[in-house]
Amino acid sequence: MVHLALTARTRVENRSAATATATAAPEPPTSYAWSFSVDLDEHGELNLFFLYGDPDIGNLYVMTREPASRDGGVPAAP
Repeated sequence: MVHLALTARTRVENRSAATATATAAPEPPTSYAWSFSVDLDEHGELNLFFLYGDPDIGNLYVMTREPASRDGGVPAAP
């Protein structure tokens, strides 16, 4: 298990007036924490993931990344 804790807020995004509710939006948290897990898939490759939402439902978000280009630089555009 990997625990990631962001203890300092570096930026705040505000909703536009069109999407804001009738009441004032709550102040965003000053810190965040996530717990990631690592597992092997059916091909023996590592998957980094975290669970979100209701723990009884088991929503899973798997972290992925674009494969590197053949020259070792930035991945090629689609």
